[in-house]
Amino acid sequence: MFLLIVSGTGIALQWQSVFGDEEAEKERLAEQTSAFLLTTPLDTMSAQLAAAQTAVRAEGGSAPLDRVVWQLKGDHPTLTFFVGSHPARRFVVNASTGVIERRMSGDEESWILRLHSGEIIGDGGKVLGLFWGSALLFLTVSGAVIYWQMRRPGATGLKKILWMFVFTALVLPQHPAFAGPPFLTDDPGMAPKGWDVYTNAVYTKTTSGNTLTAPILDVSYSLTPRFKFNATMAYATLHPNGAMSQSGITDTDFKFKWRFADADEKTGAWDVGIAPTVTFPTASKTKGIGDGLWRYRVPLIFGKSWGRVTVQAEIGYKFVAGRGVSDEIAGGADLQYALSDAWTVGAELYDTVPVKNTSAHNPLVNLGVARKVREGWLVMGSVGRTLRPERDGGPRVFLQFFSEWLF
Repeated sequence: MFLLIVSGTGIALQWQSVFGDEEAEKERLAEQTSAFLLTTPLDTMSAQLAAAQTAVRAEGGSAPLDRVVWQLKGDHPTLTFFVGSHPARRFVVNASTGVIERRMSGDEESWILRLHSGEIIGDGGKVLGLFWGSALLFLTVSGAVIYWQMRRPGATGLKKILWMFVFTALVLPQHPAFAGPPFLTDDPGMAPKGWDVYTNAVYTKTTSGNTLTAPILDVSYSLTPRFKFNATMAYATLHPNGAMSQSGITDTDFKFKWRFADADEKTGAWDVGIAPTVTFPTASKTKGIGDGLWRYRVPLIFGKSWGRVTVQAEIGYKFVAGRGVSDEIAGGADLQYALSDAWTVGAELYDTVPVKNTSAHNPLVNLGVARKVREGWLVMGSVGRTLRPERDGGPRVFLQFFSEWLF
């Protein structure tokens, strides 16, 4: 019962954090610049404070005043008076007009948060919250250990697939890396049935600074030669020119890939697949690593080989769940040539086009090489550069290194 309460209220709190009015207001204010400066005369502000106090005193009388919060950004500045009466109350006053806009209870924490922590029933509830949090941690760890002990190394077929898929969901983290290493263009083909793990690093340099994204972990599992799941996440460090560096996890990607048509030399058909992708906004918006927006991408992927030559192409639409941010159309193509069984080289052209401003598209060229170290292990690298002129933000140079394991 306790775990049901804490999990249910936790989901409700996360929903409020992502879609609630308070969070939306915080994000809106974060994008604004205050009209007030350190040089703004205080006598004007003092007069506004006195007018707001008079309005609150007309309703609250001589009740204790705990504190006053002055919000200077927004459509207009506001003053929030926290009155320590019984019950405690809050009054939000328009600082420009001195009129009370909202009257609220003094509880700054929602009842859902107090139920989640146990505080809703007092100090004893906080102690219970400590116990059920510890119980959840114990059950998670002991459950993973027990599940590992239940594994059957000799299992085959559906039993092996089910066990490995569930274990992956339990223990693996999930970031958008580059889907078709060492290129941005994805491929419609699949690795042999089993695991496909990438670790890689990406260095990007622009006119405003540089970014190192490392480590990046990309984990895929092919359920069949036509269908696989993929989860990726990464850690990035931003080094803007003239500003403090920021580090943190990036946004997280989860996708599945389905190849529904196979190449045929007789008919000239190509490999064709789709790879619907959901991007979770796990990156910090305050640090500038992410923008806090969900993204949904649906690409159509093509591929075909002629001897040592392979061509891959991709075109897709990316939906962005945020006001004022444009959806995008992205696509590209790469040409690869196998120099030998161990070495492959290639080149790529790729472009991203904002739907609301097609002139702001960002074409790039990318050159890559892959080396098969031994069966099941490949290393790859590429160097690329965007082709935007200096007046439109300048070029962006990036270096990528990949190590891939198949098992």
